[in-house]
Amino acid sequence: MEENIINQLPKENQPPLYEIDSLKQVMKEGGISFWSRFLEELSILHTIERGFLPSRKEELIKVLKENTEWETSKIMDLVNRVKRFESHFPSYNLRMNEKLLKVQNSFNQIIPFQWIGEGSNRKMIGIVNEGGKKTIYEHSGNLPMLIGTINEDYSITWNNYVQLTTPQQKYIVDEVKNLKGGIV
Repeated sequence: MEENIINQLPKENQPPLYEIDSLKQVMKEGGISFWSRFLEELSILHTIERGFLPSRKEELIKVLKENTEWETSKIMDLVNRVKRFESHFPSYNLRMNEKLLKVQNSFNQIIPFQWIGEGSNRKMIGIVNEGGKKTIYEHSGNLPMLIGTINEDYSITWNNYVQLTTPQQKYIVDEVKNLKGGIV
């Protein structure tokens, strides 16, 4: 049987044993046998979140290639699964949640900021009240970027410099429709 990839890493890249044991215990106690199928992905993601492995895909691949006996194709497959897993479970990503909380506390929100999209297309989008004016912001970077403003008739004046995916645009339009229906 092949050794777990976490156990093959140098000590400085391994979380303390209790970190992984506690992760296994939580899954076991929670009756989540389904999650045991994702133990490799969860272990890597958990180790990244605890700062023992790099979060950037290229750096993670490099560390795993240099420090394990796994073949490159198997490492690539695992890293891709980890990144897909992470994109579908942003609540597991501590840094994203900390940033979201910080942004949510910084604005007079009408529609709270939340992460919309997957992977590198993920954007933190919210609608705020700025002096009686409804404004739509994207705040994934260090500074908010104006997506658009909501006019009195609830039409949207879009700024063209923020690139949004179709689902992100749909999210905004749906939220503005909900606002119009509730007349906030």
